[in-house]
Amino acid sequence: MINFKEIPQANKGTGKQDTFELFARDFFQNLGFKISLDPSRGTDEGKDLIIEEKINGQSFKWLVSCKHYAHSGKAISADIESNIRDRVESNGCDGIICFYSTL
Repeated sequence: MINFKEIPQANKGTGKQDTFELFARDFFQNLGFKISLDPSRGTDEGKDLIIEEKINGQSFKWLVSCKHYAHSGKAISADIESNIRDRVESNGCDGIICFYSTL
């Protein structure tokens, strides 16, 4: 079992604030997804990762949105995860995967 509170908070400038996004990248990579865009610091325009997979011989591109709220216990609401369709389309993706540490 994973205790997400062991992963440093994403909103603290400790130098380890990218750990949850890097965990997500490694998670998807271990599942066999191709990482098209790694996490980066700064404004990400609503995309934390872009990954690809083959489905029935066709490439499918996913926008991955990472939200690490385990330390606060907050659920992810529509106010926090907004403009999903616009973000998927503007990044040339086919869908979204929400990777959260809470509900």
